[in-house]
Order: sequence, then C-alpha cells, then structure tokens
Amino acid sequence: MKRIKLINRIFYCIFLLGFLLFMASGFIFSTVDEVTPADKRTSVIVKPEDTRYIGNDTIEYYVKIRAGAGNNNALAFVSRHQEVEVYAGGRLIYYIKAHSSIYGTTTGTNYTIVNIPPYTTDITVRQGQVFWLNATCLPENADNKLVTWESRDENVCKVESDGKVTATGAGTTSIICTNVDTGLTAYCIVTVTQPVTGITLNSDYQELWVGAKYAIIPSIEPIDAENKKVTYLSSDTSVATVDENGVVTALKGGNCVIEVTTDECHLTAACTIVVKEYVSTITLSENNKFMNVGATGKLIATVGTDTATNKNIVWSSSDNSICSVDQEGNLSAESVGNAVITATAADGSGVTDSCIIRVVNPVTGIEVVPDSLRLFVGDSQKLGVNVYPDNATIKDVVWKSANESIAVVDEDGEVFAISSGKVKITATSQDGNNIKGICWVYVTPRVNISSLRINSKEIYMLTGRTRQLSVIVRPAVNNDSYEWYSSDTGIVTVDGNGVITTVGPGEAEVYVISDGAGVESSCIVHSLAISRSNITLEQYDRYTLDVIGTDSKITWRSSNPRVCTVSSSGEVIGRKAGIATITAVVNNKTLSCTVRVTSIR
Repeated sequence: MKRIKLINRIFYCIFLLGFLLFMASGFIFSTVDEVTPADKRTSVIVKPEDTRYIGNDTIEYYVKIRAGAGNNNALAFVSRHQEVEVYAGGRLIYYIKAHSSIYGTTTGTNYTIVNIPPYTTDITVRQGQVFWLNATCLPENADNKLVTWESRDENVCKVESDGKVTATGAGTTSIICTNVDTGLTAYCIVTVTQPVTGITLNSDYQELWVGAKYAIIPSIEPIDAENKKVTYLSSDTSVATVDENGVVTALKGGNCVIEVTTDECHLTAACTIVVKEYVSTITLSENNKFMNVGATGKLIATVGTDTATNKNIVWSSSDNSICSVDQEGNLSAESVGNAVITATAADGSGVTDSCIIRVVNPVTGIEVVPDSLRLFVGDSQKLGVNVYPDNATIKDVVWKSANESIAVVDEDGEVFAISSGKVKITATSQDGNNIKGICWVYVTPRVNISSLRINSKEIYMLTGRTRQLSVIVRPAVNNDSYEWYSSDTGIVTVDGNGVITTVGPGEAEVYVISDGAGVESSCIVHSLAISRSNITLEQYDRYTLDVIGTDSKITWRSSNPRVCTVSSSGEVIGRKAGIATITAVVNNKTLSCTVRVTSIR
C-alpha cells in the first residue's frame, strides 16, 4: 500500500512539473531528440518510439521518446541510484536528485513519464529586481509538501528558503525547487539582464559639407548592458538624414540635431550637425556693359544657392586703370578700353561670373543721309550715316524699321520698300548711349506704263550728229521707268535719257522698253555718210561717189560743172583744172565731197 501511495505521489509531482513548465513557457520546440546525462560523458540521440539503454557500475537509466497526441511528445526513463538531468534542445527539462539511501531511489520496470509541452519557460528580469517563485505539490493530501530552493549560479540569482529571488548579475541560471520527501523537482530558467544606465556619443558636434557622410557611434553604459539597441532621429531631414546604423548624410546647408535613444530606459544623447554648402552659381546682372569715360555704374551679383553657408562675393577688375570696382560691385570708368569685372564666391568653391566693361568716348549725334526718302513699292535704296564726334570710340550703328510691313532695312542701311505708307528708319549707336538718327521713308504704289511710243519711226542723220528722242507714255501719271537700247552701237548709241548719237554710217534700230509692263517702241536710225569727203582727179578721170546708210533716192549736184560733173548715179568726171563741190541730197540731208581736178600731165 505504501508503495502504491509513493507511486501516486511521483505521478502527481511529475504532472505538476509538466503543468508548471507549460505555464511558464516562452520558447517552442517541435521535437525533443537529445538526452544528456548529468556527467555529460554520454549523449544519446533518441527518435520517436525508440528506446535506448545507457549504463555502467554507477549509472543505469533508459530513455525513450513517445509520440504523443497532437504535437506533444513524452520522454520516458527509468533510473536507479543516480541523479539524472534531462536536456532537450540544449535546455534542462527534468531533474531527479539521487538520495543517499537506496530506499530513496526510483525503482521498478515502469517508465517514468515526463510530458514535454510545445512551449518551455524563460523568465527575464533586470539586475537588482526581486521576485517570488511559488511551488505547488500534488496531490493536495500529500503528507510532506516541504520544498527546498537552490540557484545553480548565485552570481546571477540568489534564492531564499521562501522562494524569494534576487537578480544579482547579468546572465542565465536555473532556480530548482525540490520536494524534501520525494526528491521530485521543478525548475525555472531565469535570465538577468544588465539595465542601461547611460549613453554617450563619439561626438556632440560635427561640421559636414554637402554630400559628406559621418558615422555617429553610441557608447552604452554599462559596457555589459544586455540591450544596447538604439534608434536615430534627425530633427530636419532636409538638412541631413541618418540611417539605422547611425550614418549621417549631409543634404543641404543648415543645422540639425541627430538624437540617439536607447530602446531600454529611453535614454538620449544628441549630436549637432552643421552642414556647410558651397555656392553653386553666381549670376551677374549684366555680362556686357558700355560705359562712358568718367561714368559710374553698379553690377548686382545673385548667388544661386539659398542655403549656401557663405554667400559673400569678392570683386576684382582685370584693369583698374580702365574700370575699377569696389567690394559692393560699384563701377568707375577711368579711360577708354576694355576691362573684365569678376565676381568670385568667397567660400573657396571657385564659382565665378564676369562682365566685360567697354569704356568709350561716347557718340553725341547721328545724322542719317538723306533724312527723308521716297520709294516706290519694290524699290530699294541705301542710307548713309554720319556719327559725331569724329573721335567717338564706337561708330557702328544698328538699323531698325518702325514698321517692317511698309519697309525693312538691313544691317548695312539699305531700305526695301514693301507696301505704301510712311515709316521711320532709325540708326542707333552701338556704344550703349542710345543716340539715334532717323530717316522718314515714304512708299507709294507703283503704276506701270500701259503704252509708249517714240515720237519718230524713222530718222535720217549725218554720221557724228546727236539728237534727243522723246517718248509718249500712257498713262501720263506713272512711276514706272524705262530703258533705251540700240541694235548696233557701232552705228548709233543711245543714253538713258533717249539721246542718240550716230557714230558710224549705216542703219540701226533704237528701242525703249518699260521696266514694269515690258512695253516697248522702236525707231530706225539712218546714219548717213558720203563714201569720200574729198577726191583728186586728173582731167577726164572718173570716180563714183555713194551715200552710205540709205537706199533712198539720192540727188547729186556739182557746184561747178566746168570743173567736174556728176551723174545721177554719183559718177564724177573731171573737166578742167579747178575745185568744185559735189553734193548729195537724201531725205533733205545734204552730204558733200570736195573734188580737185588737175590738168593732164
């Protein structure tokens, strides 16, 4: 009977142990496959439903893994005369303490069963923390429920006889509760963490240029603190960001604070980040500027980076004798010439901008020649310009039409009439003084000639003579022009006004043609000349004269038939010594030849 009671007590204690383990559980084990004896000399790998025996003169036990319902497993063992520790997954899960007497050992052929729940227990506390553990012995009517408490490592935890536990140092240990009557045990694994007491950083102030990186390194106190995790936070992520590793990236000029906070106790430390930024661009108000000798002016420099740390500008001139500049950008033109004014960023970035200053003797007046002009639509004319004074440095001008739908002007001052109207053509000095000269251009529509006629259709002229031809045009009021041409300039020439000149004997045609409509008219010009202007004949000799330039009838006469005679065909016969004049009349034009007759030798 006593033996049955003992077995029942053992069964209830084991059940209580399993229940306590389940309630305190924090880790999950799906399989228990390693069982290790207390002296660590032997390990055995046990598979479900596999039984192993390990024994010698002092150790004798069996172990077995039984597949339980669901995901639960059960460990079974038999032990005699020996303290047994059972480990699963590297953790102590069951412990039987050996008695000094053989009467206190476990005996029999039945397995001792330890249920292994899917969870096992850890208790985590901070160093210095005090807590109590309570043990419940089953069954309720057990005769002796007295237990003892033991800490495996008092440097980690100390336990008193009433179950009061004091966390003394960082680490992990087991608190074992043992029934003094049966030797049955229960345990609790206690992990003691070292609390964080302080945090410091490798720097509390750092200057960075844009784009640079810097690592903030925290130091947690004490050095053996269990939880050293920290979080990082930037007060202005537009200035600088910080990642989870404490690496700071500078983004733009400005200040921000990086705050580092411990996960445990929420202690903080901070580092002030000053981000320095170079000037990216400088833009001057002008890049080319004309100044008169003795004049003053000012350049404005705009810094392109609002967040630049140093926005100061350093001004300089390539030639102070031509143009000087102070540190406010104020200019003073000293003498004729060119100088380069440069604005340089003072932050050492090397960013600059410059302006070419052209110091000149100024233009004081411009005269356009002519100052008024009349053109027909489609016509063009070049304008001239006089620039004053003569010693002006830059005499170039810019031409401009006030209305290019009426007339346009090119860079050389040539005006092209486009449509009827009145327009102002302006010539402006290029030296920056904006001196102007003007010409008013009046454009009228073109009226073309519909018909024209030379006043004569056929003209007879002596060679070497001139004559003015006239033209009758319709309509009488027009702005068309016309030109004169000769079919043979070796016989007749004609100028632009219609004046013809007979330059050689013969027949030629003179034309007049209008430029607009292409209407023309012509006139036949006979340039008349006698074949000889003087001849010498002996008495009774013969010579035939001719008139060149006509096929018309010629009337011949001799001024002295006793000296010489002339026939109707122009044949001259010498009669006696003397001088006579032979004349030829053609279309009322008279040509003559002097004839000298000598006596027969």
